[in-house]
Amino acid sequence: MAKTVQHKPGDDSIAEVEPKKHGDVWMIRWRWWPYDGGKSMPQRHQGRTKGEARAKALAKAAELRAGLATTGPWTKASKLSAYIDGVSRPAIEKSTRLAESSKPVYYRALANISAQAGAITINEASNPDTAVRIIEGIAAKHGAESGRTARNVLSRWVYGRMVRSRIIAQSPLFGADIEYGEVKTTAKPANDVALSEADYDRLLTHLLGIDPSTEPRKPRSRDTSTDKRQAVIDLTLLQMTTGIRLGSARQIEPHEIIDNRDGGLNVFVPRHKLKGGEARNRRPKTFTVLDERAAKRIRQRRDATPQGAYLFGSPADPTGLWDRRNCTRAIERFYTEMAETLGITELEHDVRSHGWRTTLNSIYYWLPPHVRADWFGHSESVNEAHYIAEQMDLSPMVTAARERRARRDETDGAHTAAGDVESEESNGE
Repeated sequence: MAKTVQHKPGDDSIAEVEPKKHGDVWMIRWRWWPYDGGKSMPQRHQGRTKGEARAKALAKAAELRAGLATTGPWTKASKLSAYIDGVSRPAIEKSTRLAESSKPVYYRALANISAQAGAITINEASNPDTAVRIIEGIAAKHGAESGRTARNVLSRWVYGRMVRSRIIAQSPLFGADIEYGEVKTTAKPANDVALSEADYDRLLTHLLGIDPSTEPRKPRSRDTSTDKRQAVIDLTLLQMTTGIRLGSARQIEPHEIIDNRDGGLNVFVPRHKLKGGEARNRRPKTFTVLDERAAKRIRQRRDATPQGAYLFGSPADPTGLWDRRNCTRAIERFYTEMAETLGITELEHDVRSHGWRTTLNSIYYWLPPHVRADWFGHSESVNEAHYIAEQMDLSPMVTAARERRARRDETDGAHTAAGDVESEESNGE
C-alpha cells in the first residue's frame, strides 16, 4: 500500500491490497478507518479463492460503514427513536446539572424529534441534510422556539451521546444553517404541558382515595415508605390546588397553614421561601387551596406535624428539609405510576410539579389574564388586597373553583340519576 494515500474516517484499504496465498487458502489483510477519527483498525479475511477472500472483506467493510459491527448495543443501523428512548431520555432524567423545570421541556423536544424523524436509522440521521430537515420540520409545526430547543437537545443529548460512544464522529448539526421561520404557537403555555380538566378531576379524586397504610410494602421499610408515599400524595394535592412551586412547598411549616375565618385554607409563604418571579416581588404571598377536600387533607397534616418540623420534611428527619433531588425523584416515580394506573399519558414524562401552574391556568383560562397572573405570583396586588391572614377569601380564582366543582357535581349527579332510571326500567322488563 502506498504511503502517500490519505484516508478519511469511513475509508478502507481493500482496493489497495492484493490477497496472498497461504497454503491452501487466500488471505487479505486490510485496514478500516473508524468514524471517530481514531487509529486505523487492522482486518483479516480468508477464503478458498482470491475472490472469496476479497468478498468477505468487502462485506465486513459494508458492516463497519453501516455501523453493524461497532461495539455495544447501539450501532448506526439502530433506529434513532429507539436510541432516544434508551439513551437520551434516561440521561436527561439522571442529570443533576439540569434544572428540574427544564426537564419537561427537553422531554417534549425529544418527543418532537422522534415524531419528526420517524423510523429512520442513526446512519440516516447522521446525514447533515437529514438533521436539518428534522429541526426545520419541528419549527414549522411547533414554532421557531420549539425548533431552537430541539436543535439544542438533538445536538447535546442525542448526537453528543453518540459521539461520546463513538457511534458517529461529530454532530451533523455542527455549523449547520437552519431556517426556523417565524411560526409562533400559543396553544400551550411555555415550559409545561397541561392536563385536561377531566383528567385533572379524575386524578384529584383518585389521590384523595389512596391510603398508603393499606398498600403492600417491604416489611423492613414499611413505616418510612408509607410516610414518604403519603407525603408525595399530599404534596401533589397541595400543588394541584394552589399552583405553589415545589421549592416553596418543601419549606412550609405548620404555622404557615392558616384557617380562614369564613372557611377555606390559606398557605402563607414568606418572601425568603418564594422562587422565581414571586421572589422578585419582594413581598410574601398567600395561596388559597381551591378544593375543600384537599384543604381538609392539608389541615390534617398540619395538625399532625409538630412545631419545629416541616410539613413535607425529610422522610428520615422531618425537622430537616427534604432534599430537592430526592423529593423530585419520588414525585417522578409517583407520577409515572399514576400515568399507568389512570391512563393519563402526560404524567409519564411531560407533567411534573411545575405543571400544575400550567394546568390551573388552562382550566381557568376564561378568567381575566391579570387575575391568573396575580394568582400565580407574577405580581403582589391580589396578595395585598385579598389575602390578609384570617380574613375571608375574595379571590375570583376561589369563587371560580367552587362554581366549577358545583357544576361538575351536578353533571355527575345527573349522569348517576339517568343510570338509575335506565337500570330500573331494565329490571321492570
